[in-house]
Amino acid sequence: MANGDRFREDLDTRRVDAGSVARLKLGPRAILSLRGSATEESRTTGSATRVSVTTHTLFGEAALTAPGPRR
Repeated sequence: MANGDRFREDLDTRRVDAGSVARLKLGPRAILSLRGSATEESRTTGSATRVSVTTHTLFGEAALTAPGPRR
């Protein structure tokens, strides 16, 4: 502070992550691959005035693997 007194400033962070992967056989030669994940992060910071921020992130992907026609 301007008068030389100490003040407390802190940061509290919490994070949660989860994910999953799957491969599904769709036919004799086709495979579907799936991926997904989610993240949540919460942060609280400040001294006299507390500020809280929560962020959510989601991700998803799908891929199909299949051979083309034979030549």
